[in-house]
Amino acid sequence: MYDPATNRWAPAAPLPIPRDHVGIAVVDGKIHVYVGRKTDAVMSKVGLHHIYDPAADTWSEAAAMPIPVSSGTFAQFRGLLFYLGGECTDDNKTFALNEAYDPKTNRWMKLADMPVARHAQAAAVAGGKLYMIGGSTGCGAEGLVADTLVFTLP
Repeated sequence: MYDPATNRWAPAAPLPIPRDHVGIAVVDGKIHVYVGRKTDAVMSKVGLHHIYDPAADTWSEAAAMPIPVSSGTFAQFRGLLFYLGGECTDDNKTFALNEAYDPKTNRWMKLADMPVARHAQAAAVAGGKLYMIGGSTGCGAEGLVADTLVFTLP
């Protein structure tokens, strides 16, 4: 755990199941780490969702995302934690999914899919809209795109 006031690192409780290509967000001082893939295999996507409480140095489980996915993009938008896209479906394609987690209800919801499946895109929130920028339409770096998709909520 890094303390910016002292510019020092200190040991902290490890993530219960190590993984990469995750979504990360901070809500009410707690760190949400959701989905990703186990670090032992490229195709080991998971829907896991853990929350770290730095004050107690403990992890707890939250509702898992219904679709195991990794290597998408994540953003906080209108009080929700989003995970969009993802890499390598079972038939070696990318995901078009758009899922959002509500920390108040501990529930995931399915929203309108992206018009073009992709992974490894960037995300930014500005002017009441969620922007997804670039990415790849194929597994790995296949099908690089240089477009911008925009998602809004009513």
